[in-house]
Amino acid sequence: MKVLAARGHNLTIFTPQLIKDLENSPNVVQYYFVKSYEIFRKNVDPLMFLAEINDCPIITSSALNAGFMIHGLMGNDINPALYSETGHLSFLNRNLNIMKRIESLLFSIYFMIVIIFSKNNKKLQNQFFIEKPVDIDGILQKRSALLLTNTNVGFGHIRPLMPNTVQVGFMHVEPPKEIKNKNLKEFLDNSTNGIIVMSLGSKADTKSLNLATVNKFLNVFNQTKFNVVWKSHESDQIIPQNVMLCNWLPLADVLAHKNVKLLINHSGLMSSYEAIDREIPMIVFPLAYDHHVNAKMMVHKKIAIELDLNNFSEENLLSAIDEVTKGDFKENVKKLREKVYDQPIKSLDLAV
Repeated sequence: MKVLAARGHNLTIFTPQLIKDLENSPNVVQYYFVKSYEIFRKNVDPLMFLAEINDCPIITSSALNAGFMIHGLMGNDINPALYSETGHLSFLNRNLNIMKRIESLLFSIYFMIVIIFSKNNKKLQNQFFIEKPVDIDGILQKRSALLLTNTNVGFGHIRPLMPNTVQVGFMHVEPPKEIKNKNLKEFLDNSTNGIIVMSLGSKADTKSLNLATVNKFLNVFNQTKFNVVWKSHESDQIIPQNVMLCNWLPLADVLAHKNVKLLINHSGLMSSYEAIDREIPMIVFPLAYDHHVNAKMMVHKKIAIELDLNNFSEENLLSAIDEVTKGDFKENVKKLREKVYDQPIKSLDLAV
């Protein structure tokens, strides 16, 4: 959005979080809605009718890889035997055995049936298109002009794509900025033995994790030679002197600090991309659907070790920290970074 605005495009943005850098832009109008966000989220499909009413193209953007039905709309190959949409299988893709291929096919059929029978837009169709009936599928097929996916051939699997599908993974990663928090900057600068950065997303910190898990992390951090920056709310626990808790963390900027040696995260795609860009290996604790696929991919690339948040020991974590910080993981992530950026046009320029 920032780049589109900077290049003179007129933007109308509906968002639950205002973009501060664009608040004074004369060519940008932002509509701020928090309370109505759930209503908006649950009624995305009817918004497709706006494209028909205003006779304009549809550009689709996915924070992950797009689903097979979206790929199909764009004319891409959607063979489930080659490109599985099942989370635990999509990591394997072309290495699927016959049973896994059948499982992938059945899941794709089930998913398609669910989508077809969950649509209920007849009332809107009758209201807006009395003379010329049209449905959402027809609108999407006719007006889908461009698909932007948060993927990268250097990190994920290669699949044939039509020119209207553009992979823009790492687009969000910006050059590091100076850390403005003086206490945080001083802590990083003084950590000459190295820094471990821990960020498990917004739903897993010292308040949301159970007490036993928090204690395991704190006990491990107390035993390591590294200082630790943990993105977390303040805790009633006794925090070791080498641990700093931060309610908010400029993660990409912190990872660029010369003393950072390791990131412990939930294998979310955005923070993992930032770690790869900053050449930082990882220990990952996947928490949600896509996290598990990302974790397996990073383990396959030998840039991370995967642990189970509900079933790990202090010894497991200590051993993983030792292996990642002393092994070939740093060199592997450097090589991976070279691959993901080995393209003639930057992801951001491709998107714009």
